[in-house]
Amino acid sequence: MLEDPRFYDMARQLVGDSVIGLMSDALLWTGDTGWHRDRDVPGNTNTGLKFLYYLDPLIAETGALRVVPGSHKEPFHDDIPKAAPLCLPPASHHYMHQVKALTMQPDEVMLPSVITETEPGDVIAFAMPLLHASFGGAPNRRLCSTVYWAESQTPEQIEIRRQEAQTIQSNHLKMFNYPADAPFCHPHWIVGARGNPIRQRWIDCLRDLQWINAGDREKGSSQQF
Repeated sequence: MLEDPRFYDMARQLVGDSVIGLMSDALLWTGDTGWHRDRDVPGNTNTGLKFLYYLDPLIAETGALRVVPGSHKEPFHDDIPKAAPLCLPPASHHYMHQVKALTMQPDEVMLPSVITETEPGDVIAFAMPLLHASFGGAPNRRLCSTVYWAESQTPEQIEIRRQEAQTIQSNHLKMFNYPADAPFCHPHWIVGARGNPIRQRWIDCLRDLQWINAGDREKGSSQQF
């Protein structure tokens, strides 16, 4: 899915040609998510792009995605507490009022959240620091995503990405009981990079960022690149 032009071409348009294909996954989700960002290390300004698509029709009352427009950019980005996840009740459409109640001036504009109701086949694309949530959904909602990272430009960004990779793996173990030694990129996908320069560039970047462990390719095949 990462290399499907319906996703990859759009990612290149929105992030740039140096975008890195990270992962494509699917899961069954039960319960609310609370308000949160898909950014696991505070201070990580090197963002990415997430495509989200559900295999069930969703409306506000059944778990449709809610987003806060503009919350991935200044001046609103740093006005929100960095605790993850930021949990606000589903009725809290005006999040600025919730998190800045003590400092907000009467003439300040409060940003409402937007509900993105979808049918199977619809795809939502958003910057990963965007504040988003889901409330009221039935058990076992079928959720799929395809994720791209922007290329790290500085040594500091590279180090934060490495921290993020470790944090994501730790969170998956705690949240989903995903085995700590299980690879995030399928070994066959890694081995299949032969003759595919785009995928090979992604793999080299992800290995440097420690998203892919050095031994993962040997798990899928005895062949060497």
